[in-house]
Amino acid sequence: MENKVYYAAINRIGNEAGTSYIGQSCICGPGGEILAMGSADQEEYLEVDIDVEIPRQKRVIRKAGSFELDRMADRRPEFYQPLINPHVLETPRDRYGSSESE
Repeated sequence: MENKVYYAAINRIGNEAGTSYIGQSCICGPGGEILAMGSADQEEYLEVDIDVEIPRQKRVIRKAGSFELDRMADRRPEFYQPLINPHVLETPRDRYGSSESE
């Protein structure tokens, strides 16, 4: 809710390899409200209309004067650089070696 984004939680239905899947995929609005929800027992396609301007509004006022957030003012760009620096992904096998049983 504080990030003010739309969110889709996707799940499937049925059973496979001993695992039951409950379905009930849903699409939620920026305030956490459920905009659409799938059923637990049939395949479905969910679709909702969204207002693209809502996520662009980065000022959140829950209670004027006591609980106000300004997403742009709260940014900390000095911490962004490590996120964009080149890096090497290391797998567990690279780090710990292969297991004896392979």
